[in-house]
Amino acid sequence: QTDRYNRQILFIAKDVPSIGYKTFELRNKKSPQSPSPLKTSSTSTENGIFRVTIDPDSGWVRSIVDLRNGKELLNGYGNELQLLEDKPSAWDAWNVGLTGVKFPSTFRRVEVLESGPVRSVLRLHRDYLKPGTKKDFPTEDFPSSFFTQDIVLYAGLDRIDFKTDVDWWEEKTMLKVAFPLTVQDSVATYEIPYGTIQRSTQLRNSWEKAKVEVPAQRWADVSSGGYGVSLLNRSKYGYDIKGNVVRLSLLRSPKWPDPTADRGRHSIEYSLYPHAGGWRDAGTVQRGYEYNNPLIATVTDAHKGSLPLSRSLASLAPSNLILTSIKKAEDSDAWVIQWYDASGQNTDAQLTLPQRPKKVLMTNFLEEDGEPILTNGNTVTVRTKKNSITTVKVYY
Repeated sequence: QTDRYNRQILFIAKDVPSIGYKTFELRNKKSPQSPSPLKTSSTSTENGIFRVTIDPDSGWVRSIVDLRNGKELLNGYGNELQLLEDKPSAWDAWNVGLTGVKFPSTFRRVEVLESGPVRSVLRLHRDYLKPGTKKDFPTEDFPSSFFTQDIVLYAGLDRIDFKTDVDWWEEKTMLKVAFPLTVQDSVATYEIPYGTIQRSTQLRNSWEKAKVEVPAQRWADVSSGGYGVSLLNRSKYGYDIKGNVVRLSLLRSPKWPDPTADRGRHSIEYSLYPHAGGWRDAGTVQRGYEYNNPLIATVTDAHKGSLPLSRSLASLAPSNLILTSIKKAEDSDAWVIQWYDASGQNTDAQLTLPQRPKKVLMTNFLEEDGEPILTNGNTVTVRTKKNSITTVKVYY
């Protein structure tokens, strides 16, 4: 695939094994270009799974259609950057004090940044100057902050990626991105460490109204009537979901104790994952991990070696179990492997290792030796209780 700046090889790496690697060979061969489902213009892009349409006047996303079932996902403008007046009464950097005042940004232009067989990218440019502000340099009406929004679709990938670059120079202003959905429920689900929590999407009492901002790890989800939408994030953990509007907090600009907090350039990424069924059925937990841990590519020449072309260092089944870490033990040569149940089911975990271990022990967060576990070749079966964390120590 070619973009305007350089030439690069871009492909979807399929069937890469769990916690492992796979080798792909590049050959110089003349062949017709494979057909691609990607179609892109200055106002829309689609990949055979989703069609995303841009409003040419505002620059916001006007429509996202799930082409698998013809379902419209948006009930209003999506990927909308909201600049909100933020004036807490004290402790600026800790407290959020939204006043209800919303400032408009200015849409400048849209361009097709990439249109290839693997990836399409629409780029939108906008800027902002707080109303009533005048600047001495370079002109009175020169914007104070700038925004570049990329909308990215990949052939065959069932999510919609967004990348927002911000040159941010505001004061007492909060930046959120909003997606008003056609899906709505009385509760939303948020990822927390080793589990999930449901929170109300209604403002029925004082404590719900006080939750201006709530934390989540890699995702939050709204599902209802056999369909749902997950908003995945990379390192932006502040959400608020009220009614049918899902918002992710991107930046703030407090004045105390650091008068320059958050000022400067930021690159922010998030992704919509629409799906049939609820978040459990759709594997949203796995999608959150995948989005936050993208594959790492390395290029080498052809050579002989002892390793196979593809290998997994550890795999776990069934899919309701989430493998969270593999690390060297602190006080021995063992490897510590940890997972948890994400679905609320008692499960017999099938842990497959790259080779037959000498022994496997139950352990805990302190890596204390527990009961031995029977092995069957390079496979270990461990009873995992619902909503629990399981840790084992593997000796080779």
